[in-house]
Amino acid sequence: MSSGDRWQVVLHNDDVNVFCVVQHLLRKACGHDAEQAQRQTLAIHESGSAVVGTYDRKTAEEVTFRLMRSGLHATFGRAR
Repeated sequence: MSSGDRWQVVLHNDDVNVFCVVQHLLRKACGHDAEQAQRQTLAIHESGSAVVGTYDRKTAEEVTFRLMRSGLHATFGRAR
């Protein structure tokens, strides 16, 4: 594995969190602007999941755990 490997954070839809909470957490944890957070939230709702960011492994882990600690279902894996 090279130090340049990229990792994707995926956020999964759930039946618990409302749109405004997900949007707020995307802005806080991923650094999305309001419009980007809104688009991503809708994509997650419609598709069941969406990639919300691509990072180096350490950052992907940190973002994933921030989202999980906030009550969202997030995973990360090597970017394709």
